[in-house]
Amino acid sequence: MKTKKEKLPTIAIAPDGCCNYLTPGKEYLITDFWDEKDVEFGYCFNIEDNDGLILHCLEFGCEFLNGKSWSLK
Repeated sequence: MKTKKEKLPTIAIAPDGCCNYLTPGKEYLITDFWDEKDVEFGYCFNIEDNDGLILHCLEFGCEFLNGKSWSLK
C-alpha cells in the first residue's frame, strides 16, 4: 500500500508583532526547505524579506517573528 507524500507549503504569512523588515499578514513565497519537518520547530524554510534578504525561518518560535509562529499554506 502506497502512502501519500505530504504536500509542502509554498507560502508563509507573517503574524502581528513580527520584525520591521516583514509585514504582518503579507504572504511570502517559500523558496527552499533546509531540513526535515521537526516536532519542536516545524518546517525550516527560506523566504525573502521586504529588503530582499534571504531569511532562514522556523515555522514555530521563529526569531524573525519575535518568537511567534508562521501561518503556512
